[in-house]
Amino acid sequence: MEGEPAKPFEQLLAVFPKQSSHAIPTCYRKLYNPDSEIIDFYPANVKLDINGARYAWMGVNLLPFLDRERLKFAMNKADEGESKLTLHEKERNRVTGEIRLFFLESKRNTESAIHNALLEVGSRSSSNKQAASTNSLVLEASFARHDGIAGQVEILANPSTAGSKSNKELVHG
Repeated sequence: MEGEPAKPFEQLLAVFPKQSSHAIPTCYRKLYNPDSEIIDFYPANVKLDINGARYAWMGVNLLPFLDRERLKFAMNKADEGESKLTLHEKERNRVTGEIRLFFLESKRNTESAIHNALLEVGSRSSSNKQAASTNSLVLEASFARHDGIAGQVEILANPSTAGSKSNKELVHG
């Protein structure tokens, strides 16, 4: 448990109030009921720290600390060892896997600042000079000292060919 990253649904249940329960799987929604063994994690009223903030939405909700072991135990009972989660929900709840960022080009800003920064960093390497010019750059990234995230950053010239899950074009009205 120590140093182990929290799964996405565990993260959501740690911070979401009852009013946001629509965003979590059905089997976990009973954890917000008054008779729930972890109802103390979800107070009806929370303090809002607006120190220096101009608007309330800029403030920070001061949530109570929670016992992660209790949360995981309650979740395990609710989802019966993840057997009540659908295949899609199990996929959403994975800690590992590819993380993809997609940037849409707009008339005002044809390339994002992140895209430009990645190209700049990649072009510094002699092996990436040709790749950077063709937008098929692959960079190694590691943040292992901080949170255990490591992997590759890849800029694709034709992102619609990447992966099998996102094969539909985005339509904006």
